[in-house]
Amino acid sequence: AVESAGVKAEPTAESIAENVVSVLANEKFRNKLRQESIKQASKFNWEKTIEKTIYVYGKVLSDA
Repeated sequence: AVESAGVKAEPTAESIAENVVSVLANEKFRNKLRQESIKQASKFNWEKTIEKTIYVYGKVLSDA
């Protein structure tokens, strides 16, 4: 989930462009996104990624 660390846009060039312009034009909003994205990124690490990947592979192999 992106939560408050990003901006959701419709999958159209116009919507994405509007959101990019919005972020670039608003320094306060841009700084908030920067801070929130650092918090969001801290939720992830390589150990968790490895554990979850091994789990998924194990599940797939046991169901085969």
